[in-house]
Formats: sequence, structure tokens, C-alpha cells
Amino acid sequence: GCWEQYASDVALVRAYRELSGVFEESVAIVNLARSGDAHAVAALRTNAEYLALGLVNVIAALNPQAIIFGEPIASAWDLVADIVVAELGKRVPPYCLKGLRLLPSRLGADCALLGAAAFALDHFFSRFDHTTGDSPPNRVAIRMYA
Repeated sequence: GCWEQYASDVALVRAYRELSGVFEESVAIVNLARSGDAHAVAALRTNAEYLALGLVNVIAALNPQAIIFGEPIASAWDLVADIVVAELGKRVPPYCLKGLRLLPSRLGADCALLGAAAFALDHFFSRFDHTTGDSPPNRVAIRMYA
């Protein structure tokens, strides 16, 4: 979507290429920023600012208790956390930020996939009657016959 054009790994790669003239993967850009590369630092800063800008709408609409960031932001969290927090502080009323936790994922590049799987499993098992073993009425029961 629109937000992804400005705050994503693809956007980070594009911003770095526009600044430096060199193509690098997002992981390499984070490493370059750690080593002080000015173009990488600027690209990462821009990405973090746009990320925060989009989060303003998420926070206003959903009032989440926590937001967990995936890659490449998770691996660069120590470099961008202050930027994200500062941008949110400019645009979100303090009462909306109270108690909000901003956390980098520790699950690596597969965090979105693992989260989707956890969501699906949670949904499935929340609708399963653990006392009788019966499947919900809208599910097809598959039985094995010996």
C-alpha cells in the first residue's frame, strides 16, 4: 500500500540507492549505518520517520498496547527507536502513548509468517471444544476409519 512505499525494506533500499547511487540490501544498509555511512544513516532516519508517521494512524484507530516491529527495523531498533518515539511524540497526544510498548521482534525475518501462523492456530483452537473433542459446527470433521 501507500505506507509501504515510504516505510519498508523496499523503501529503505530505494532511499539508500537514491542517496548513494549504490544498490544494497536492507540488512547491509543497517550494517552500513552502524559503521557510520552517512547515506545509510540518512536513509534509515527517513524510513523511521515515515514509519512513525503511519503509526500515528494505527495508534489513533486501534489504541494498541504494544507494537512489535519486524525486519529491517527490528535489527536497527537501537538506531531508530529514538527517532520513532520523537516523531510519535510530535503527532500523538500523550494519553494515547501512555503505556504503549514499542518492541523489536526477536523472531528475525520470519516474524510476520510466524505471527500469521500463531493467529491462525489461536483462532482454530479458540473455536475447538476441548472438553468433548468436538469440532465447531462450521468445520468439516475428518475421521480416519481402520
